Amino acid sequence: MCGNRAGAGAPGGGRVAQGGLSQPVPGADKKTMPSDLSSILSLEVPVIVVLGERRMKVADVLALVPGAIVELPKGAGEELSLLVNNKQIGTGTAVKVGENFGLRITYIGDVKSRIAALGGPGSKAAPPLEGPAAEAVLAAQT
Repeated sequence: MCGNRAGAGAPGGGRVAQGGLSQPVPGADKKTMPSDLSSILSLEVPVIVVLGERRMKVADVLALVPGAIVELPKGAGEELSLLVNNKQIGTGTAVKVGENFGLRITYIGDVKSRIAALGGPGSKAAPPLEGPAAEAVLAAQT
């Protein structure tokens, strides 16, 4: 579920949507950010919210038809996982936003773990940011 892009304009516009309100992002001023960091922060990445997982026999998968229900081993009120690059960076609860679903974040990893999640498939960690780029990212989180 990656429909609404709350905060998608944050790097350029310096604002992020939170609880339906747009709030300034500290350190997101283009004048104080190195241009290469601004370009990196404006990239869009797929964000996945995992409703649940279940293992099924191939025969059962092939037998699926429209209208079939696949039961998931997760209660309706349980926390959902928030993934970036197939790596969990946080958790939250499902909410209704107008006619769409959303995720109210209840836990989010620190900046370093979120950057590491962006490192690519199979990577253990993202290459470390150094100098002004690292300072700008860390300043934006405090």
